[in-house]
Amino acid sequence: MLRDIIAEPTRPLALGRHEEEDLVDLLLRLIPNSEGALRKALTICLLCYDDPRTADFMAHTFPLAQDAETVLHLGQRLAHKGVDFFRPFLWQRKTAQALAAARVCRQTGGLEPRDQLRVAILLEGDNPIPEMGDVWLEELAGPHRAKARQLAETLGEQVLWLWSVPLPEAETHWLLELTRRYDPTRARQETERLLEAGWATLPLLEIALQLEVSLPKTVLACDDAEVRAIGIRVGLADDCLERYLAPAASPEEAVAALRRCGPEVQLDLLGDHRWEVRAASVQALANLSERPLERVRALVGCDSLGQRVAAVTLLESWGDLPWLEEWLRASGQAED
Repeated sequence: MLRDIIAEPTRPLALGRHEEEDLVDLLLRLIPNSEGALRKALTICLLCYDDPRTADFMAHTFPLAQDAETVLHLGQRLAHKGVDFFRPFLWQRKTAQALAAARVCRQTGGLEPRDQLRVAILLEGDNPIPEMGDVWLEELAGPHRAKARQLAETLGEQVLWLWSVPLPEAETHWLLELTRRYDPTRARQETERLLEAGWATLPLLEIALQLEVSLPKTVLACDDAEVRAIGIRVGLADDCLERYLAPAASPEEAVAALRRCGPEVQLDLLGDHRWEVRAASVQALANLSERPLERVRALVGCDSLGQRVAAVTLLESWGDLPWLEEWLRASGQAED
């Protein structure tokens, strides 16, 4: 029955009123007491009628409706109310209402830059966006920051304006990456400035290395072990590597320090208690031109399982398989 009404809405009205009530009155009475799919169907039926009695209902229901299809239908019917009615909904967390409001506002046009940007964020397609300026700051730090970044990147070098205002850490890293693309000289300058100001984050240091910017020794005092490891890796700790190879050092620090050491130290670290350090030692020693075969072979029979595995792995990488096979046969015979 409801499908028939939607297909031909004028037909039920031709039947006239029953007990002082026509179909529009009936729908307005039934909808508040219904729910779920029935409420949605009754509402869509009501929206088929261009009747003054539905105006207040639609304006009252639009903010409250939870069904996305119903919200979008209501948005279309309320489009005549214009931007002033819909603008507040652009900034609400209700996705359907925000989307319906954005559609109406895009059609209406004449938006303020702040609203224009929000419409472009909410709607797909080629939508006009304002020039880079203060109106972008809220969006770049808000719940739609990912889409705001995408749109900002379409403005090209305009995004460099953002260096004139303070940004959260994540947005600063993003801006630095963009600056590296548009203006490498400016990117180096900003990277140096951030490092001098005490910034020591992993993304910043990675960009600094790409730009060949020297890192300050203060990097070694950072709370983040991965950041300290980068400082060690570039030679900031060459005068105290033993400190970062100590048992209490993190695996990240020890691996970075190991790679700054010579083969003698790397051989000793084949027995380190950290598997990451043992693996890095094997990797470093595997590329030696002068291989200390006898010293590594001697480790195959040691008591430490980790050290034995590291030694066998290294000998395999050197192609010393015949010796390993002979050692295994001899070991088996000895056990028998």
